[in-house]
Amino acid sequence: MLFYELEVALHFYESFIFVGYSTADPVFRQIYTKYRSRIKSRAALNKRMYVVSPAKDVHSYVLGKSLWETRGLIWFPLSPAAFFAKLKHFMMTRYDEEVKLKVMKKYSLAETTALDDYIHRTAGVLRVSEADALQFLHEALPRGGGK
Repeated sequence: MLFYELEVALHFYESFIFVGYSTADPVFRQIYTKYRSRIKSRAALNKRMYVVSPAKDVHSYVLGKSLWETRGLIWFPLSPAAFFAKLKHFMMTRYDEEVKLKVMKKYSLAETTALDDYIHRTAGVLRVSEADALQFLHEALPRGGGK
C-alpha cells in the first residue's frame, strides 16, 4: 500500500516530504532505490521532494545537505517533532491571517487597528479569549443574516 501511495505522490503532487528517515534506515533505502530515477527527475518538472531528519552537528549537516541534494531531495535538519511544531505554527499563523482578512471584509473594517478593537470588544462582551472572539466573528452571520 505504501508503494502505491508513493507512486501517486511522485506523479501528481508538487511536493512530497519524507519525515523521520535517515540514510541508515533500510526501509528508506529500499524506497529510494526503487524510485531513484523518478525522485531525481521531479526537479526538472519543478516538483520538490524533502526529507526531515535531525543533524548531529554542523559538520554532518554540511556533508548531509550535499548528499541529499545529489539524491534529489532537500533536507530540513530537524527532528520530526520540531518539524511538525513549526509546520503547525506556520499553518495556524496563516489561518489566523486569512480569518482576520475575511472578518475585516465581512464587517467593512479598513484597518487592522479597527479589527483589533472589534475583536477586543467582542471578547469582552462574550467573556472569551480574543482568539475565540475572532473565531466567533468569523463564523457569525453578518448583520441582516446573509452571507
